[in-house]
Amino acid sequence: MCMSIREPRVRVSPIPSKVPTRDGVFFERLYLPLQRHRLSGRLIVFEGADGSGKTTLVKAALDFAQTLGRRAVEVQALDDFVRFSPMMRKYAQHPADPQTTVDILALSLTCAGSRLQNTRSTVLSELALGSWVFCDRYVFTTWAEFVNLRGICPDGEVLREVLSLFPMPDLAFLAFAHAETCISRVRGRPEEVGKVFDVDYNRRLIATYRAVGAAQGFTELSTQDRSRRECEDLIADALVGMTHTGPRNAGEPPPTSRRASRQ
Repeated sequence: MCMSIREPRVRVSPIPSKVPTRDGVFFERLYLPLQRHRLSGRLIVFEGADGSGKTTLVKAALDFAQTLGRRAVEVQALDDFVRFSPMMRKYAQHPADPQTTVDILALSLTCAGSRLQNTRSTVLSELALGSWVFCDRYVFTTWAEFVNLRGICPDGEVLREVLSLFPMPDLAFLAFAHAETCISRVRGRPEEVGKVFDVDYNRRLIATYRAVGAAQGFTELSTQDRSRRECEDLIADALVGMTHTGPRNAGEPPPTSRRASRQ
């Protein structure tokens, strides 16, 4: 059993400050062996720490997919009753507090269960219809948040087993920025007034997200160094690259280039 941060009884792997190489043992243990869905639709997910800019990019990607003639839908995989539960709110306010009574494995399994239910009841149905399904946060959020606090430990293997039941995305993006930038963006939200921010914790979390994304082969989008338009163009290029492999609305030919499609 993975014990608390104050009294660790298992040896955990520290989160590296840089993204690990593909031949590293830690890198291999970060990989989630998800299942290919083999349906006619496409699953596109966006991951990243809070304030990374992913939600803005999801909306732009959804709009662009519709200009390609696709049936494009956004699915919130995590139910509101979990998102706004006392356990989640307590964790969100003080995620790195060693005095918290929130068990990160229990919270992670709760989130995984909610996402699994919605994935099997909604996401797979839409994929079967040929839809392009967009998710703002997927199972990699649960995995990154857990690993950031506990590292790789026996409890993590339990969580990995559950997360391996999910369908693998056809396309995945990781948005990231400096911790200070992410915090500044979040502070601008009215609903986040009074929230406690830990810069060091957020730096570690962003590094963990990037490590998880590298292990899965995500496309990185630096909203720190690139303009919003540059990020949207990179996403559009990737979406256009899938236009010849998925179903289209009848009577509409595929675009020949991203630039032509956006004009």
